[in-house]
Amino acid sequence: MITSHLSGFAAHLALHCQFAEETIKNRISSIRSFESYLKKENLDFGESSFKEFLVYKKLQDYSATSITDSIASMRHFLDYLIKIGKWQDKNFAKEIPYPKRQNKKLPQTLSNEEIETIINYNRPEKVKGTTKKWRLLFHFLAKTGCRSSEVCKLNVEDVDFAQGLFTLKNTKTRVDRIVPIPPDMHKILEHWVVKERNAKPTDSLFPSAYGKARLTHTNIWAELRERVKQLGLRKNITTHHFRHSFVTELLRQDVSVAKVAQIVGHLHLTTTQMYTHLVIDDLKDAMSRHPLIKKHRDPREILIDLKEKIKGFKLADDPRFDYKISETSTSVSINIRLRKYPSENQSRNR
Repeated sequence: MITSHLSGFAAHLALHCQFAEETIKNRISSIRSFESYLKKENLDFGESSFKEFLVYKKLQDYSATSITDSIASMRHFLDYLIKIGKWQDKNFAKEIPYPKRQNKKLPQTLSNEEIETIINYNRPEKVKGTTKKWRLLFHFLAKTGCRSSEVCKLNVEDVDFAQGLFTLKNTKTRVDRIVPIPPDMHKILEHWVVKERNAKPTDSLFPSAYGKARLTHTNIWAELRERVKQLGLRKNITTHHFRHSFVTELLRQDVSVAKVAQIVGHLHLTTTQMYTHLVIDDLKDAMSRHPLIKKHRDPREILIDLKEKIKGFKLADDPRFDYKISETSTSVSINIRLRKYPSENQSRNR
């Protein structure tokens, strides 16, 4: 009974509920899971079997979120069956309460070093020319905070190089949003579109290996998984870690919660505010700068903080700077200057 109605159910969710593509996939997957349970236990579709399914999930230590998804999916599925005349009884799922929400875990982030290691890793190419695409795509994820599903939907026509902006359409929140192109990626991205992308002008910004099909977020996750595995990094890194890290870093740099929410497409500010727990050390540092607090701090602590802040820029490893730092118990001496670079005209003549 269930399988024969899933395609119509998907269309119903898209047309009448206006759900995003990923939400529809999750709803269908949830109903399929229930169908598999019915076959395994040789049960008929109905209220008692669905309640047994929920008990089974609870005993198997499924999260409250997963159980909530099952109930929500069944509510929508029964609404659809009633609408098309295939279910004559009441929508029993609407009488089943959602489980109590568990405390949300803090988002897991990656260090900038881990992100750059993943981006710059040269995986052996299965198809010629894919290394540049993956490197550019992961750079794009890391520097825009986009969801992988949003990047998959991006077309060349959605990128306005003149304005330095790109438009994300059909997002998870069903709200189109405009995001600035990262300044350091503007020329690289434009060169990719004009010279190196193997696809028609109106196709995906990041096409599949052969330039004929659109990438899926599953393709991106599979590439990321391989890089993480070959690099020997910690397990279970997903593209969402790039997004979490992007949000956390912006907040760490004192960008307002409202602006961060607008960039990454959080519908509610409370979602963005959840990340502020990850920058608690920065909040403590900010408070320590208050004149009434700073006035009573040991001045040697202030010198140490200043030295650590300068060291945090890692200028000692940057060949563009001459960097020297020396210290005693009562002083810190820092000398930083730019190395001489050829002028722009000299660079062009080379």
